[in-house]
Amino acid sequence: MDSVILSLSFPNEFSILPEPERRSWVADWCQDYLIPVLIQLPKNLKHFIGGDFARTGDLTALWILTQEQTLKLHTPLVLEIRNCPFEQQTQILFKTIELLPNFMAGAFDAKGLGMQIAEATADQFGRARIEQVMLTQDWYRQNMPPIKILLEDGEISIPKDDDILSDLRFIRKINGIPKIPETKTKGTDGQQRHGDTAIALAMALYAAREMNPAPIEYTPLPSKLDRWSSSSSRWDDDDDSHDKGCY
Repeated sequence: MDSVILSLSFPNEFSILPEPERRSWVADWCQDYLIPVLIQLPKNLKHFIGGDFARTGDLTALWILTQEQTLKLHTPLVLEIRNCPFEQQTQILFKTIELLPNFMAGAFDAKGLGMQIAEATADQFGRARIEQVMLTQDWYRQNMPPIKILLEDGEISIPKDDDILSDLRFIRKINGIPKIPETKTKGTDGQQRHGDTAIALAMALYAAREMNPAPIEYTPLPSKLDRWSSSSSRWDDDDDSHDKGCY
């Protein structure tokens, strides 16, 4: 299936509604928009999810990956959620994971605002399948370069979307480490962005790489995915003083 982007933005007044009313509204939205996409996902293929959370200003981004029979990765769905109460973010996330066919693993930014949602997700779906990631310099060093490698090698498909491409281009080498700068950008809708979908993609790739159990019947030959740990040389030597991003 083609890549789908679902965008959901809430007015400030939504947060003061009674929680049952907010929950009902989001359940209806899931029924109308989210579920029709999820039920089209191939039942026989592995699925992974990554996420980066925010409350106001920045986006909450959820990135779904399908691992195809060839081991290539396809992006069937990206969710961009803005100004959403944490309870409803959790509601959308749980519904997404519940309906992911052959769900293998997920990884979520658990630093700062994301800690509560990431922990609740691990409690709900199991800590063996949900990684609560504390973003560190070493994590960025090891897990941001695979994005560029897989894109260059044609091993992953992403949505053809200007905002997502801008998020990926926003990655810079800062003190030798590819990461998201502190500065903000604006999307095509004029709203603030902070490389949110790039982090969500990195989380999903981490889940697919580090939390993807291999078949025990045989030992597969090395693939392009095995180069992730030694991929830092594939990045440009840009730092935050350059205009050009890593993409």
